[in-house]
Amino acid sequence: MDAETNWQADKSVVDDWIKSHWDRLIRVAQSYAGGFVAAEDIVMEALWKAYVRRDRLRDPDAAGDWLETFVRRIGYKSAKKQQGREEAMMKIAPLLEREPPPVPDHLFSIAETKRTIDELPEPMRTVVQMRLEGWPYTDVATRLGMAESTARSYYNRAKRILRSKLG
Repeated sequence: MDAETNWQADKSVVDDWIKSHWDRLIRVAQSYAGGFVAAEDIVMEALWKAYVRRDRLRDPDAAGDWLETFVRRIGYKSAKKQQGREEAMMKIAPLLEREPPPVPDHLFSIAETKRTIDELPEPMRTVVQMRLEGWPYTDVATRLGMAESTARSYYNRAKRILRSKLG
């Protein structure tokens, strides 16, 4: 028997399964999935798995029960996954519904901080900006042509000024 004839025989078996057992399999799958589309997915996966294991079907007259076993197993796994997703969402939902904590009055805004930094005298402002960008003191000092101790001094004085102005 060549591959084409073999495929045609296998295809007719699957077609027969669909014609004979589709409604029954969909009803079983809907008991697990709830919706028609999800039930259809379960049945299609079951038919595929049954097709791959078609050599294990001992009695062709019991194909409906055999296929239903595939649908039930896949449906059960699908329902357990969905249940896990829903449980996770139930844990997360209260967090999503909460109001964000209020920002204390003594904290300052980013715009206010930027404005205060812009008011710093030069080169103190540049030292602060470079440090905020992650530059190490040695690179700041080299780039601005000053001693590392001077860069540290400018930065520490700027922090004191910012604390006094911003609170």
